[in-house]
Amino acid sequence: MNSKYIFLLLVLLIQVIKTASAQNYIQFANNSGYWNEHIEDYVTFGEINIYDYTTFINGDTLISGSILYHKLYQSGEHIKYTNSWNYISTSYFTNVFSGMIREDSLKHVYLKLFGNEKLIYDFNLQINDTLNDTAYWHPLDPGTYVSLIDSVFLGTAYAKRYHLSVGNNNDYVSLIEGIGSTFGLLELVGVPFERFSTLNCFKSDSTFLELNPGDCSFVNVQEPSDKPNVLIYPNPFSDFVQIDCGGFLIDFIEIYDPFGQIVIKQSNYKSLDLIDTYNLSSGVYFLHGMTENKIFAKKIIKY
Repeated sequence: MNSKYIFLLLVLLIQVIKTASAQNYIQFANNSGYWNEHIEDYVTFGEINIYDYTTFINGDTLISGSILYHKLYQSGEHIKYTNSWNYISTSYFTNVFSGMIREDSLKHVYLKLFGNEKLIYDFNLQINDTLNDTAYWHPLDPGTYVSLIDSVFLGTAYAKRYHLSVGNNNDYVSLIEGIGSTFGLLELVGVPFERFSTLNCFKSDSTFLELNPGDCSFVNVQEPSDKPNVLIYPNPFSDFVQIDCGGFLIDFIEIYDPFGQIVIKQSNYKSLDLIDTYNLSSGVYFLHGMTENKIFAKKIIKY
């Protein structure tokens, strides 16, 4: 057989194998995942802000007793320059709580932050599908559509990659199964303007993808303890409940009923302040809050 035809058959076979491999949906990491990201922000007048950081998963929490979320944190450095690139300062941030993500059985990925949940990724898209700009957490340019679907090798398997286009901006960003946007896990996926972000690389227990060789160095993160030191009492309770958080300010408190509805919501809670529960019916509730960039959750009972 002509060597040219053998070569073409081999190329075709490789493509078939890649396509078949990519049919197995790649889920997001559920107990480990590290996204190395870079941002150049020109939005603030007179300043240029550069961020190099790692977004990572650490720990889980249950909402409404049954919905599992994975908690996200960020650690990295922030460098400021003048708009003529004269150095101003460097600061560091460690284990900053950045929200919680969950993935359902329909290949949807959601972000929950301060009580609000919204879609961040839909991996059911087809070529020429238009993304609903009002459905996503990220603002999208109206008319953004899927211009190409191919696959990318993640070390052990191929994952689908969705290329997005809008107007004259062709393939300006990609969405990858199990990883998210090539702009960064939680970054905007609209056409960049005065803010430019990129995912340098991603790793988990079984996956590694390097998008920008030479720029992939994961920030040394110290993973936070799973729970802050808080005490909730009385429990069971009647007309009030209070939280002892050792004098720290609690950023927010949410109490959910068994159906997942928020029945009490409070911001900037001070330790030992009374939370009025007089109007709640007897039964089981779920209290969630955040202090020191750590999420806590507790089942509480009204008698």
